[in-house]
Amino acid sequence: MDFVTWCDLVLQKVIEASRKASTYRSIGVQESDVALALFSQEIVEKPEFHQSPQYIAMMSALSQLQHMSLVVKSPFWKVTKAGRDAAIDSIPLWFSICQEKLDEEQHQLLQVINRWGLDEADGYAWPKKVTREILLAELSWADDRDMLWSIAQDLQQWGYIIGRFYMGGSMDLFATYRSLVWETRRGVTLESRFIDDLVKEWETTSVGTTPLTGERAQATLRGRPRGRLGTVGSGNERERGRPRRFGSIQGAGATL
Repeated sequence: MDFVTWCDLVLQKVIEASRKASTYRSIGVQESDVALALFSQEIVEKPEFHQSPQYIAMMSALSQLQHMSLVVKSPFWKVTKAGRDAAIDSIPLWFSICQEKLDEEQHQLLQVINRWGLDEADGYAWPKKVTREILLAELSWADDRDMLWSIAQDLQQWGYIIGRFYMGGSMDLFATYRSLVWETRRGVTLESRFIDDLVKEWETTSVGTTPLTGERAQATLRGRPRGRLGTVGSGNERERGRPRRFGSIQGAGATL
């Protein structure tokens, strides 16, 4: 399970937990309730749970959902209107992220952070720090300290990474929900939007004909000119065709 999928699962579990009592809807869901919705009671009740990878992963996801304004903590965890919309259909949120433009060096830095900055276990994931030493080994231009510092600061300001910057040029950088969506969901998101627009155009211009939906849309797209849709981004996840949509999306280290 990658970190985007994990965050989506945590969002869904917070929604499910909030439905168990009317008071949860007004004051929010406690961390313990979210934990029990994600993990077994045996795991959650262990004395060392709050130092465990499961707890770090849960809190990292909640923190990232909060950064995206999908949940708020007041005093407990509540899902916002934007969060409930994303739980029903994540494509609009992903599209707003994936249509943003980055230059070559920004993209290269983001790729390294996304590749080295995650730990994954069976059923959950969390961000881990990427140091300047890793960046020096991966990027030919990273020895330019001012350039690296400036690009990292820009990406942090735009919400793509979280950074800790130290005297002497050292830094610890962390991937975020936004950075991982931008790189790993661009293909499926932009292709889905293209298909949606194609369906709307067909339904508008083809009065009296069978609407272009489902298999007809896919059949039409199979005859499209090559290069119209391919995966945009790193190429790590090449996804073709329209993604399946469900009633809800599925479903650190450091807690970010």
